[in-house]
Amino acid sequence: MRPIVSNIDKFEKFIQDTNQSLLIINQVNEEIGLFYFHLVGFLLKKKSIKFTEASRINKLNSVDLFNNETIYYTISNSAHDISKLLLNNNKTIIFSDYKNYKKFSNIPLSVNGYDFSKDISILIKNYFNNDVSSDLLEYLKNEPHMTFSELFKYEINKNFKTVVSSNNNDISDLIGNNRKTIFKLKKEQKFKEVFTMIKEEIKIKKFSFLTS
Repeated sequence: MRPIVSNIDKFEKFIQDTNQSLLIINQVNEEIGLFYFHLVGFLLKKKSIKFTEASRINKLNSVDLFNNETIYYTISNSAHDISKLLLNNNKTIIFSDYKNYKKFSNIPLSVNGYDFSKDISILIKNYFNNDVSSDLLEYLKNEPHMTFSELFKYEINKNFKTVVSSNNNDISDLIGNNRKTIFKLKKEQKFKEVFTMIKEEIKIKKFSFLTS
């Protein structure tokens, strides 16, 4: 395994290393937390690993007949909840605040969300061939929660001005606000509402593609 030189390397190590069961992220705020949530989901999807809310650990363990590999997550600022996770052996990523990030510094792998700007640059270099405009890069560092939505659209049309100009700027805001809502609902474990919001985002993206 290559040396750890970035937070993305930490995620890769966590995914691959069977001796690592916990990773904690200081999410800083909702926008940065969403960037890391989608970053982890992106990395796991490339490896066909499921990403599931931690409250479903026991239920999934009892019904998974196909032995699918799963990494769990929890979004919590409760030190009590995090302490309970220290007792399980399931691979779990904890999204929390800076206070708990420091309190649980004994967790071997940790990611400080204040490094998000550097991580966006490394993500683009490693997975998008460093092929983005400087305007797009600056936009993503100001709106980190929009990173993957904008990068995937940029891959198609290679024109950032088209992606975020005029009416599409409103569409980008809609998607961003929608993802903030999804993040809150997941934190509150309101999964039926999450499913509804995901369907709404699909409709927004279809409209965005038609108007690009």
